[in-house]
Amino acid sequence: TAIKADLAALENSSPIVNGSDTLFAFINVTTTYLFKVMDTNDTFTVSIQGTPPPVDQYLFTGSEGLYSFTWTPTSHQTVSLQFLATDSRGAPTLLHPLVRLCGCRLDLNATCVDVDGDGGANKFLIQDCMCASGYGGTYCSMDVDGCIDLDCFPGVNCTDKPAPLTGATCGDCPIGTVASNESCIDVNECNNNATNTCEQNCVNTLGSFTCSCNSGFTLNKDGKSCDDVNECDESLPCHQICNNTLGSFDCSCYFGFKLEFDGVTCRPTSGCMTLICEHLCAIGQTGQEACFCNQGYALNLNNQNCSDVDECFTGNHNCQQNCINTEGSFSCSCLTGYALNADRTTCDDMNECFSLHNPCPYATQICFNTVGSFKCDCPANTYLINGTCRSQ
Repeated sequence: TAIKADLAALENSSPIVNGSDTLFAFINVTTTYLFKVMDTNDTFTVSIQGTPPPVDQYLFTGSEGLYSFTWTPTSHQTVSLQFLATDSRGAPTLLHPLVRLCGCRLDLNATCVDVDGDGGANKFLIQDCMCASGYGGTYCSMDVDGCIDLDCFPGVNCTDKPAPLTGATCGDCPIGTVASNESCIDVNECNNNATNTCEQNCVNTLGSFTCSCNSGFTLNKDGKSCDDVNECDESLPCHQICNNTLGSFDCSCYFGFKLEFDGVTCRPTSGCMTLICEHLCAIGQTGQEACFCNQGYALNLNNQNCSDVDECFTGNHNCQQNCINTEGSFSCSCLTGYALNADRTTCDDMNECFSLHNPCPYATQICFNTVGSFKCDCPANTYLINGTCRSQ
């Protein structure tokens, strides 16, 4: 009996399975795969092996040797479809088709492109995508940002054209520029008398312009006109007498002195024989020897020595805020919260909110400039709670 059973097993043949060697599937599209199983000498059963999709994504049915596998993929998860046909004596036949899954957005007119390969042990391949106009990304699900390739003028908004359109558009050109081939060209206001309102020098900038002044002048608060700088009041540049001129100054000397080639220093025209002076000695208008002091000094009662003149005390200065006396001269400074202007005498309020990196003690506070100082506060409808601006 055992020998007969062995002979029967040797004579038995496994079921015949006929089906395509490739299953093409698409994300969110229902695909049906058909195959046939035959065994003329025995009964058989068919089961799904390998790594099938989740049970809620497919339906497997069959009767009279015709089998149907209906699948609706919802992701790019790897699957391995193996259909095993086994007769009553345990003889198996395995059908393991190559799964080519297309993950492209077909609803956006993307096209799947075959890739080479056998899919490895799972026999599973994900197809490449050829995107329609205006779309991109691995599976053509992204709108290509046309602003990436469009160089709009600085400060001008770029608006992407929604797919399937391609490209982008730039917003209106800012004041001080004109449109030219999807970009903006800076207008040189300095070359146009109608826009150049500078009294002296015009400096073109991107989209605008600024004014500057010649040496010996300082820019007025209107940002356009220039005021003469009185160098004689600023730093006492001359050895003896300073005469302010428009945009400059001249030096001159007391009687008995003459101006040196440097235009600043005074030298006696004749030396003194008997009088000893601390600074300078010359023959005065009376023909007598006399002592003189340098600029910023005054002759003492002994008519020989010189003492520093405290311009800050006498009021002989033009500092707007603080005056600092120095030996033979003076300098100006400003109160806290103010900055000294280029004329070295006047002071303007310092906008701490712009000149400092967030001077507020808490990062969420907003800085508000005040005259000579600043204050920090929370945005509207928020309150400082444990170091953070929050709504109650």
